Amino acid sequence: MKLSELVKEVGGLFEGPSDPEISGVGTLEDAGPSEVAFYQDERYRNELVHTNAAAVFVKNKVEGVRVMQIMHLTPYLAFARAMRIFHPPSRPEPGISPLATVEGAEIGTGSTVLPYAFIGPGSRLGRNCIVHPYAYIGPNVRMKDDCIVFPHVSIREGTRIGNRCIFQDGCRIGTDGFGFAVEENGKLLKIPQVGSVVIEDDVEIGANCCIDRATLSMTLIGADTKFDNLVQIGHNVRIGKGCRLVAQVGIAGSSRLGDNVILAGQVGVADHITIGDNATVGAKSGVTRDLAGGSLYVGFPAIPYNQWRAIQHRLIHPDQPEKENNVDPSDSHS
Repeated sequence: MKLSELVKEVGGLFEGPSDPEISGVGTLEDAGPSEVAFYQDERYRNELVHTNAAAVFVKNKVEGVRVMQIMHLTPYLAFARAMRIFHPPSRPEPGISPLATVEGAEIGTGSTVLPYAFIGPGSRLGRNCIVHPYAYIGPNVRMKDDCIVFPHVSIREGTRIGNRCIFQDGCRIGTDGFGFAVEENGKLLKIPQVGSVVIEDDVEIGANCCIDRATLSMTLIGADTKFDNLVQIGHNVRIGKGCRLVAQVGIAGSSRLGDNVILAGQVGVADHITIGDNATVGAKSGVTRDLAGGSLYVGFPAIPYNQWRAIQHRLIHPDQPEKENNVDPSDSHS
């Protein structure tokens, strides 16, 4: 499409001497003369100066650059929209493969069940779902419309899933929680895990994540929450809407996350912890007590960012007064 047509689709404003044909997207370094790229970090200015892209999404016009620039309030968002235009998701043909095993389940119109998938008795899938090979969906699962289940996913009995959810390869939903009682002789008695997992609309679960079913009641994942790979969620955890959990996060049983909480890579959360709305916890932090919403926390145990920074300064430079904090904790590069 013409560049002007693309900008009309994704938003923004561009000024240039021409209106070239655009055939795809690329990085600043690799984009060709018929592709668009994006720029939002000063560290990549050299790549911007030397890019061969037809045009680049930027937040504000950058002086001294020959390439055409498309001004957009959030260049990465505009670029993501462009990617979706040039790389629309592919869908297999609807239908149930004769090599799949569907035991008394209801499959909605337009859904696809590919070879060697298993769907247990009493389960119901909505419209336009895709179940890839070697996926396992146990008995009495309820899955609404437009969900995608990738290979080697296991969704255990009784799980409830909303619309437009994505389960990446190898994730395990509804496995038994880690619950044991100590007997008189010191041996561990396994506690039956008879609750369920409830996953609301527009949730994406990354590869090889594990979400334990509740001992009683439910483990809840709120709408529009996104998991990176290798995330572990213990039994009875409840996660709010719009949360983002990065790789190797672990949350112990019965903890609560509010809405729009961000847990960076390798954050650990102890059991029975509450984290308030809009809180962010930095990478490798350990949450051992409740955290109020709206703040950035780092360290082990996790404490407010400014407090942690002051402690680090005293440890490294005990004889120097702390300089003014010029770091914006909300900056993802900080």
